[in-house]
Amino acid sequence: MLDTNQIDTFGQKAAEAAMRGAANYIKVHGLMNEVDLGRVTELIGIEVKAILPQALADVKEALDANMGEVAAQTFMASMVIAGINAVKAYQTT
Repeated sequence: MLDTNQIDTFGQKAAEAAMRGAANYIKVHGLMNEVDLGRVTELIGIEVKAILPQALADVKEALDANMGEVAAQTFMASMVIAGINAVKAYQTT
């Protein structure tokens, strides 16, 4: 069982992964001067909430298969995708 400190650390790493995904997408696509970073940050929260149920289901499936490292990497990849999706959502607004 995870203690509160471990959960906080995991949550922080997940948030960092989502922000990194958004930042990398912005950089690669040359959007730095075209985005409102405050709004993108808000959209990251929305996208994380949207992707979270599937991400947690994927983690559970990997853990049930005794694949802890795969579970962690899959979850972090989902958070990166949430960050990318936030920038794409911003572009369509």
